[in-house]
Amino acid sequence: MLISPRFQNDAQFTLSLCPIQQAARQSVLQKLAAGVYAMENTSCLCGQQDDDVLAEKDRYGLPVRTVICRQCGQLRTSPRMTAQSYQQFYQHDYRPLYVGAAEASEEFFGKQYGHGRQILTYLQSQVPQLGNKVLEIGCGAGGILYAFQQQGFEVCGIDLGSNYLEYGRQQGLNLLHKSSRQLLQIGAEQYDVIILSHVLEHFLDIPAELEVIHQLLKTDGILYIEVPGLAGLKQRYQCDFLRYLQNAHTYHFTRATLNSVLASSGYQCLHSDDFIHSMFQKCAPHQLATDANEYRRTLEFLQDLEQNRSRYQAEAKLVSEQQRQQKFTLLREKLAHYPAKSVYLYGTGQHSRLLLNALAPSQAIGGLLDADPAKAGSELFGYKVATLEDALASMQAIVISSDVYQDMLYLRLKKQIPAQIELLRIY
Repeated sequence: MLISPRFQNDAQFTLSLCPIQQAARQSVLQKLAAGVYAMENTSCLCGQQDDDVLAEKDRYGLPVRTVICRQCGQLRTSPRMTAQSYQQFYQHDYRPLYVGAAEASEEFFGKQYGHGRQILTYLQSQVPQLGNKVLEIGCGAGGILYAFQQQGFEVCGIDLGSNYLEYGRQQGLNLLHKSSRQLLQIGAEQYDVIILSHVLEHFLDIPAELEVIHQLLKTDGILYIEVPGLAGLKQRYQCDFLRYLQNAHTYHFTRATLNSVLASSGYQCLHSDDFIHSMFQKCAPHQLATDANEYRRTLEFLQDLEQNRSRYQAEAKLVSEQQRQQKFTLLREKLAHYPAKSVYLYGTGQHSRLLLNALAPSQAIGGLLDADPAKAGSELFGYKVATLEDALASMQAIVISSDVYQDMLYLRLKKQIPAQIELLRIY
């Protein structure tokens, strides 16, 4: 019972893949065909094997079978690669396939850093007095932890892939090429906050991993879990379940199924949303009442999403534009307090054009900045482009005019400008 014919295993990929990603995809296919990446069947976390098949491939056109348990509504990948195969996959093929780069970049670290800022804001909104010791499991280059470290937290990160760790180490982060179990075995201290950001859905044995985390987390500590919640698909992944599916994800969650899994492993939910951002604390293991309708609810949601994808995409685009205009309005109000021509926009792309149209008229804007010296002296959108060095004497603030590269540019500019110049982020 596939969601639709699009989910048949036709070996066609849904995403636009760069040459590095295409090479990594071919590498995975060859290893699967040769048995280097071995496969195994799995039971649902509830112990049952009563499933419907929803998809036969993932967004990369890899043979990935996604099933839904008829008893509890939990989605999982079955069959999936064995633990040893996944270990090799994460070391050699994961980052090239998913990111398109074998090593971490400034852009990747910046995106992680921006995500870390969001996580810290979320946690502090729920628990104003967070403890100081923070561990991230599956840290990549460590950009999320960098946001915490910049605010005075003592941080440690671990990851099964070693290639990205060195970038974060060069930023002064304590990053280890270890699993959570290996960290426990070397006698690690307990942590006030443990972060699993888009990691839990990668685990092969979730109860075993949560048991180790239980030992690493202080009694009153916070476990932050972020997974791509199925209910959030109307706002993300272009409202496309196929663009969401990926071979590294072994489980897929709704709020209800996530809370059920965590409860049985000794965690109580303090807060969560549909996307899913969630917070848990340790408690005695217990069973949440199983809702037999979770299977039907989830299946109907995915079928509706597929049938009405174009409408949901249009709605999501409208909401996104409304949110952007709201942020532009907040910036306009802030710029009203700056002297004339004392604020520069960093960026000369279409985002700056949209931003300037929204801000007009604004006496505070003095010009545009760009990293390319060849653009200096030219005029764009009615403003002169200057180099950072030339504009320093007259500026009081810089607006980073980018959504995709905002946090990368923030970290870069922070090292280049005097402390008295304010860096303004829009997002």
